[in-house]
Amino acid sequence: ERAPIVGTVCMDQIMIDVGHIKDVSVGDEAVLLGSQGSQQISAEELAQLSGTIPYEIVCSIAPRVPRVYIDVTPHFRVGNEIPHAEVCGVKKP
Repeated sequence: ERAPIVGTVCMDQIMIDVGHIKDVSVGDEAVLLGSQGSQQISAEELAQLSGTIPYEIVCSIAPRVPRVYIDVTPHFRVGNEIPHAEVCGVKKP
């Protein structure tokens, strides 16, 4: 369920008001971008709500925040590196 950000960003942390959500507990998953159950929020939607562009949203997330990239194509890898050309079906020169 969606919950509003309260206060201001402190360093690279935010506070969320979850008082209206039933059965919420410390340690429950919180999704900043992506989906959970039937709910989804994209960088595009968050940018529109923030009055900026999606690029600024994704670039402003601190490097220490874990990233999980999900794709169904066979060339996909998890991580912060760009796959080698041959993995994407392009031969190296």
